[in-house]
Amino acid sequence: MTDAFPSLAELAAEEEEMQLASFTNDDAWALGSALVATAREQGAPVAITLLYAASDKFHQTFIEGRHGSPLDVAIDASGILIAYGLATRRRGTRAGRRPRAGGPPPAAARRR
Repeated sequence: MTDAFPSLAELAAEEEEMQLASFTNDDAWALGSALVATAREQGAPVAITLLYAASDKFHQTFIEGRHGSPLDVAIDASGILIAYGLATRRRGTRAGRRPRAGGPPPAAARRR
């Protein structure tokens, strides 16, 4: 039977292998932009944002003086869903629905 967890030597070797020579703000911006583009292409911006929120709270548990909790993730989730709802409403669509085919958009129809 093998151990379920890697040894310290294996972890140290993996950490050494994963070291980046540099990671600048520009690199972080490019990575974040790629994630946003992928989320939009996949139609999953809320899922990506929720995963980021959860990973951020998990990271906070390792920082002295900070803590992350499921309640924090739930608070972030509610803000994410409100923002997504407002953004889709502003575009004239609702999540999971297609915009009207033909005819003026609803806002233009109301101005007449």
